[in-house]
Amino acid sequence: HVSSKMLLFIILVLPTAFAAPDTPYRLRVEYQENPIAIDEPMPRFSWALAHSDRGQAQTAYRIVVYSSNASSPLTPGKSIWDSSKVASNKSTNIEYGGSSSGGGALEPNTRYHWTVQYWDRQGVASPQSEMANFHYGISDWGDSVWLDGEKGNQLRIEFDATGHVVAAAHAYVLGLGYYQMRLNGERVGNHVLGPFTTFERRLLYDAHDVTDLVRDGPNAVGITLGHGWFAQPSVKVGGRSLRFLMIIQFTDGKSMTVASSADWMQIAGPVVQDDIYVGETYDSRQATPGWDMPGYHNTGWAKATVLGTAPTGTPSAHNMPSVQKVNTFSALNITEPAPGVFVFDFGQNVAGFCTLHLDQSGPAGSNLTILHAEMMREDGFVQHRYGNSPELTVYIFDGSSNPVDFEPYFTYYGFRFVQVTGFPGTPDHDSLQSHFTHSAVDEESSIVFSDDHDILNGAQHITRFASLSNYISIPTDCPQRERRGWLGDAQLSAEFTIHNFDMASSYSKFIRDIRDTQLLVFNQTGGKGEVPDCVPWYHHG
Repeated sequence: HVSSKMLLFIILVLPTAFAAPDTPYRLRVEYQENPIAIDEPMPRFSWALAHSDRGQAQTAYRIVVYSSNASSPLTPGKSIWDSSKVASNKSTNIEYGGSSSGGGALEPNTRYHWTVQYWDRQGVASPQSEMANFHYGISDWGDSVWLDGEKGNQLRIEFDATGHVVAAAHAYVLGLGYYQMRLNGERVGNHVLGPFTTFERRLLYDAHDVTDLVRDGPNAVGITLGHGWFAQPSVKVGGRSLRFLMIIQFTDGKSMTVASSADWMQIAGPVVQDDIYVGETYDSRQATPGWDMPGYHNTGWAKATVLGTAPTGTPSAHNMPSVQKVNTFSALNITEPAPGVFVFDFGQNVAGFCTLHLDQSGPAGSNLTILHAEMMREDGFVQHRYGNSPELTVYIFDGSSNPVDFEPYFTYYGFRFVQVTGFPGTPDHDSLQSHFTHSAVDEESSIVFSDDHDILNGAQHITRFASLSNYISIPTDCPQRERRGWLGDAQLSAEFTIHNFDMASSYSKFIRDIRDTQLLVFNQTGGKGEVPDCVPWYHHG
């Protein structure tokens, strides 16, 4: 007869003793999922573990990296590095081990693919993970030159890919301070605004996979430039400028490049004023419909001006989540404290901006003005106290019968309320929407207290929104006034932020910012080497 102890052993132990590990998941390279551009010559790999048994652990792993298929650059080719089975419990920051002598040196503008598997305590191997990838960026910008965006903030070029089937196409963009790119009438990328760095030492470029947008035939690229931080008066490292390189690979093995050059055309576009603090003015009478499409007539445009003195910072890949529109809010209430003055309450304080929707334009030359604020006065008007930061969006109508769908290109505000004047008619809840805008970090955990802890849940909600509102490329002190990277604020908020969000790549970038700032100040102060209390440091916070 089987004893009760033996029966318990059979029930509890034997079924789990032979359970196989689950497939590794959450594969990351340099803390990112399938990054579009990295420039680390020895990138680091990470993954998460899963197992149906309790008390399990990784005892070994194997990583295999594949190059791209020669005739299909976005699909896996041959293996270029196989770590073999490595006895280790590490599953984060495993450095790439390929070498140039072994044919494993990473090549620019190349997609790589990789998989991983691991072994548990019993030596049982997991299934191979799904294939992940990373794209190695560029260090050689070829024939591209810097173009002067102060001579005109809209730039365009046409190129012809007739007779070719596109296998892969990637655009690399250094748009200072901010930029938006369009290709054949389509917006490229989902980013808004852009990075803030110590520009004298480092310039961050974006990479875009535009394979699906390049056509067999004529094509057109359009870039709009904004001042951002690079050309903001309190920083003013330089003026608006552009460096651009697109590499197109065809299925027949041939390739072509499209590079910023004196052949580009430029004009002063409808964004007639933009500033981080002041806001933005858009004159729709200066809009250029069709400018981002091939066959556009360049009437009134001039040849692009090559920048006389190039920016000094080293181009580096933008290896952190871009700033994006993450949440959208509709107005809870719309009031009219005075005739023609409308106040929208979106119910949530955020960093971001509003989208304006109208069925048709107002009278030609008339202005619609949006004033942003965090509070409302007792008389029903918004309360705005920041003299250095007017936080205004101004839209100038063209008088057409066309519908209006507009949002600022190159600024953001800290607000819950907006006060609108110059609205043609009476607005409704669809007229304006508020967009919560921040570096699009992943949520790491969702902390919720039980129902009888409303105060704690409210504090958690407020703190999460405050933390994200103060991460626009760098951790800032506030989203409406200074908007700078004070290290005291960053230090105090770091623990909460790490508990709630995946900050690995963002904080890696910021630590590099601190180092860049230290080296810049070191050179400026004759070798003292101190770390300033604000990063990036431009004379003040």
